[in-house]
Amino acid sequence: MYNFPLQGAVADIKNLTLIQIWRKYTPDVRLAYEMHDSLKLQIRKGPRLEEIKEGITLIAEQVWEVNGMHLSIPVETKERG
Repeated sequence: MYNFPLQGAVADIKNLTLIQIWRKYTPDVRLAYEMHDSLKLQIRKGPRLEEIKEGITLIAEQVWEVNGMHLSIPVETKERG
């Protein structure tokens, strides 16, 4: 079996993104769960909510170089009651 290099790179990007978010926003953000290639984060409600959402988006959508290609992974945010 052969693991496609881009597949491994995306897994690395996901992990590095989580580390950056954890370092910058703990204890206000926590990983609720992940499914396949999707991460669900919970952000503590408070005066920094919008700032943290914007910061997470910037971290998650940063440009990565993978095998000479530049890619950015889009982020979708939803707010629950």
